[in-house]
Amino acid sequence: MTSSSFLIYEAEQKEALLNEIVTVCQQVAEGNLEARILGQADDERLTLIADSVNALLDSIDIYVRESVASLKAASDHRYYRRSLERGMKGSFRAGCRVINEAREELRLNHENFTKAQEDNRILFEELETSLLESKAKINQAISRISGITKGMKILSLNAKIEAARAGEAGRGFAIVAHEVEQTSAQVSNVMNELLNAFNVNDVLEEAA
Repeated sequence: MTSSSFLIYEAEQKEALLNEIVTVCQQVAEGNLEARILGQADDERLTLIADSVNALLDSIDIYVRESVASLKAASDHRYYRRSLERGMKGSFRAGCRVINEAREELRLNHENFTKAQEDNRILFEELETSLLESKAKINQAISRISGITKGMKILSLNAKIEAARAGEAGRGFAIVAHEVEQTSAQVSNVMNELLNAFNVNDVLEEAA
């Protein structure tokens, strides 16, 4: 190969490498992080530029892959997947560190939220048990009161009958029988109000 031919070949080689560098940079700008410069030239400066661009693209590609993998895992509550800092340099390493700190904060927030949910569930179950026990005790008390009011009604009815038989002498007895009947009715009303006011199902629905 003559000297002039060699110079032409060298110039073409440089031109081809420059064109490839431009093309790869354009592809990366379009989002293709897998593009790399494969051509070579005898020019040391061009070779250094090509190697530097490839090294930069390697760092960017790894950083993006690690970031996406870590964030995707965190979104699925797999907080153990860290963004690997090893091998990263400068801003890339700092970026991975920030992502890992955010991931750790998300993990703690998730754990606290989960614990709060569990505490609320336990509290609700305890409240439900307490209300059901209270309802059972109130039902027992109301049942006893109901029995007493029935007895008072029967007593009042018997007293009215005896007062009627006694005629004028039984007027005072009739007044007492009337008062007993009124008291029995008031107790029944109070009992019904208690039943309406203490509805366990409504209380549990509000708590939920």
